[in-house]
Amino acid sequence: MRRSRSQNNQLVSIRQLVSRLFSVQVSGTSAATKPTVAVQSEIDAAYQLVSATWNPDAQMFKQLAQTYLDDPTATASFDQVAPGRGRAAYYRDAMVVFADTRLT
Repeated sequence: MRRSRSQNNQLVSIRQLVSRLFSVQVSGTSAATKPTVAVQSEIDAAYQLVSATWNPDAQMFKQLAQTYLDDPTATASFDQVAPGRGRAAYYRDAMVVFADTRLT
């Protein structure tokens, strides 16, 4: 399946966003227990990308977050963008915090 220019730009944006988010993780922060402004800012950017095509409420955003952890292809994609253990779980945790604090 061929992607449009817009879809390709969105994928580049997502990869950049994930890369920035994981640079915060490397510095030793925890998305679930110590959500930082920097992490939540990156998740807000991700939410804005998602909202361009779909407007999830808090519960749907949390379900999307869980799919990133449950789907081996998605998990592998996180590791490809930013190699390391626990990347998908970290991203999921950050999305859940965002949903609980910003979407409810």
